This record gives sequence, structure tokens and C-alpha cells, in this order.
Amino acid sequence: MRASPSCSKSSLAPTARGRGTFINLGWLYRNLRPPKVAESVAAYEKARKLDPKSAQAALGVPLAYARPASGARPWCQPCG
Repeated sequence: MRASPSCSKSSLAPTARGRGTFINLGWLYRNLRPPKVAESVAAYEKARKLDPKSAQAALGVPLAYARPASGARPWCQPCG
């Protein structure tokens, strides 16, 4: 008797790649140095298509554009 694998290719269909995967991918691209804005926005848009009510996906798009090209975080800069 042969045991069936617990994770087959059919179980990894596109439905398994939910909005969370694309939100994480968008965050990753947004936080690279230098940031990959176009890739980040595309990932967030894909997440929005999968779940139009996702606040995280909706907020990810403007955050991707808001990141300065240098990757600096102005709110984290030391004062003085």
C-alpha cells in the first residue's frame, strides 16, 4: 500500500496563493533597498483583485508610492 503525499501539486492551485501572499510580497518589494515600487504596487493590486475589501491591500498601494527613492524613512531619522 502506497501512502499518498499530504501536499500535491493540485493542492497548490492559485487559490492557495491568497491575498496574504501578495500583501507580503508587496511589503517585501516596498522594503527592499532600493524599493521596487512597480513590483510592490502590482502585488498589492493582485491582492486587491483577490479580496476587494482588504484594507491592507488598499493601503499598501499608496505606501509603496510614499517610500522615498532612497529608501529612507523620514520619520525614523534622528533629530538634531
